[in-house]
Amino acid sequence: MNKISVFLFSVSVSVCAFECNAQTVSGNVAGYDYVDLGLASGRLWATCNVGASKPTEYGDYFAWGETVPKTSFSYKNYKWAKSETSYTKYCTNSYYGTVDYLYVLVEEDDAAIANWGIGWRMPTTEEQVELVNGCNWESVKNYNGSGIAGRLGTSKTNGNTIFFPYTGTGAPVMKDHTFGDYWSSSVYKNNSDEARIIEFTEKSISKSYLCVRTNGESVRAVVSGKVAGTELVANQGLMSYCVNGGTLQIGNATAKSKVQVFDLNGKEVATAVTDADGQAEIALLGTNGVYVVTVGNQSVKVVLK
Repeated sequence: MNKISVFLFSVSVSVCAFECNAQTVSGNVAGYDYVDLGLASGRLWATCNVGASKPTEYGDYFAWGETVPKTSFSYKNYKWAKSETSYTKYCTNSYYGTVDYLYVLVEEDDAAIANWGIGWRMPTTEEQVELVNGCNWESVKNYNGSGIAGRLGTSKTNGNTIFFPYTGTGAPVMKDHTFGDYWSSSVYKNNSDEARIIEFTEKSISKSYLCVRTNGESVRAVVSGKVAGTELVANQGLMSYCVNGGTLQIGNATAKSKVQVFDLNGKEVATAVTDADGQAEIALLGTNGVYVVTVGNQSVKVVLK
């Protein structure tokens, strides 16, 4: 059974009968436009959905952790499920299947990377929350005279704007003009059959909402960059390997970011912070075993022998 459950809180917004401001374009990466909303993280948001060519198009619908769009969604055709309670990847609870303690998408399962290329990726739930908090939002019934309804956000920092159409959901795909669900790259740690989304409706915006991961939802990508987009950094392809008999070398990560190392019981065994080049070293005292290294929305398994 498909389900969406509420988590955390909602944000009330106003309603606008016609366009309030047009979509801002700040630059382009690999053929896709982005808008700089002046967010503290420096994150730059795409101006349209993956699978779309302009802000008013719905784009493609993806199950969470899949990179190929579909028009029908169920446990039976989901890449990472054997049944409703048997997942083969991104599982933190043995009740839901094979435990691997991965709770953020790795590069090969990111729909934005697969369809738009390195540099773009799906946002974390923290980045979605930053987006919502960083803008003033209006519900637009007829964006730029297109007949498309959605949410228009205006940056509190620089006045730039971003538009999210009400894309509906998929199971099968329902293009409902009253709401739009957008995947984050984060699975819900306590319940492995759900992942986090942001949901835009005519009356509110729900941050860190939960949606069953087999559903078909929209993807709005982000690209990394410094404030105002003066320098773009493609922080993808996280590398981790063992040196000196027990020291983990981390590379190609986001600069000045927290690194967490978990054992297969989900226990955090070590932390570090990457340097300006996105590198870090972590001493695990020669403890053999399998570990999961996480930096932001990237995770990688490491085996110490």
